[in-house]
Amino acid sequence: MSVRDKRLTDAVLTQYADRCKGKYGLTRRVFFQMLRGIIATIRSMTKIFDQWFRDVQKTDAAEETEKLGEEHRRVTLMDSAKVRTLTPSRSGSQRPVRTEEFSIVGVFDVDWLLEPRFQRLLDNMAASPMAFRTVRFFGSLNSGTRENIDPTDSGIVWPSVVSPMDFSVTFNALEALTSRRLMPFVVLSFFPSAVSRSPTLPPASFADWKRLIRGFLDQLAADPRFGASAIRHWWFEVWNEPNIDAF
Repeated sequence: MSVRDKRLTDAVLTQYADRCKGKYGLTRRVFFQMLRGIIATIRSMTKIFDQWFRDVQKTDAAEETEKLGEEHRRVTLMDSAKVRTLTPSRSGSQRPVRTEEFSIVGVFDVDWLLEPRFQRLLDNMAASPMAFRTVRFFGSLNSGTRENIDPTDSGIVWPSVVSPMDFSVTFNALEALTSRRLMPFVVLSFFPSAVSRSPTLPPASFADWKRLIRGFLDQLAADPRFGASAIRHWWFEVWNEPNIDAF
């Protein structure tokens, strides 16, 4: 402590001692005696707690070391057992990791892919082919209304069973990907009005759902922008997280 700080501390303590004398009748000598006693007690308690804390740390470290040692022994035994029982003929294919399977990004709604601001983002993805290869999206079967959070609209794809199916919005969005050499990850969702009264409620019969999927794939294969030879390399997924209420 510097001389200046010591003088300031003494001045504060002296002022406080004078207040205690006036309020409680304590002389300055008694006040400082009490203060020294309090400080000595705090120091003693600090030493006790420091020693207790160090003992706890030593105990925890010893237990952790023993636990790690036990885990090591158990893993070693298990690994040894696996090595003895696992043969190349039973281990399955050992093909190299395909990095393109880890370069997938997702958007919520297929209609977003036709937004000018989003297409600028697709341009950036196309300029980074090692980072972005595949785009996953919802709403290929109820496109026509851009949705931001939950599927609530049935779209324009198939208003009724007597209406023709219209995949124009979905196909234009797919072209926005393929023209940039980005691979579509098509989630087959959600229900148009011809299939169910709600885009997420299961229909009474899945006969119209089968018609919808067949019509979608047939038109996709027949479209010169895509074709059967191209879509065989795409990703397809039936629905999304049916265990969640929103879907």
